[in-house]
Amino acid sequence: TPYFKGVQIGLINIADSCNVIPIGLLSFVKNGYHSFEISADELFQANLAFRSGVEKLHTIFIAGIKPNNIGSPLWTVGAGIGTSQSISAKTKLDIDLVSQQVIKKSNWSNNYLYKFYLGMDRTLNSHMSLAFGVTYNFLVTDLKEDAHHEYYDDIAPYTFSSQSYDSFNLKSWAGFKVGLRFK
Repeated sequence: TPYFKGVQIGLINIADSCNVIPIGLLSFVKNGYHSFEISADELFQANLAFRSGVEKLHTIFIAGIKPNNIGSPLWTVGAGIGTSQSISAKTKLDIDLVSQQVIKKSNWSNNYLYKFYLGMDRTLNSHMSLAFGVTYNFLVTDLKEDAHHEYYDDIAPYTFSSQSYDSFNLKSWAGFKVGLRFK
């Protein structure tokens, strides 16, 4: 669609420009919001993310790594949604919800990290901004997995809560994120 008003709903939304909100797995608005992000947080020290859509609602794709063990690092891939609201000419308030698969070696079992992020995006120049804020994290790990205790039991830096149920463990903690965004 070259230009649309209202809401565009689809698996993949593509438009030249829009007046409101595209809702989909991937929303690409040529004259919309796009950024690449390099960031670090308390669990994954090297993350790459792509944000696309409009500032009011955009999709986020993320991949990250915890390179503490070069031969067998902990890594993640995921997706989510975010919103950015201007609070001044150079500062935006960001709210993100992201779901990430947590992977050790080639183990793609049911281990997920859910993050709620509240932060600021401060413009440094016309092509770059500094993003920083706090996160609240939920880590759900599969207790039935043979390597659970070896790989996933102690990856949370600390916990506010840790509950084991029949087949999974749920941990929560507060964290941070700091990064650079390129537009």
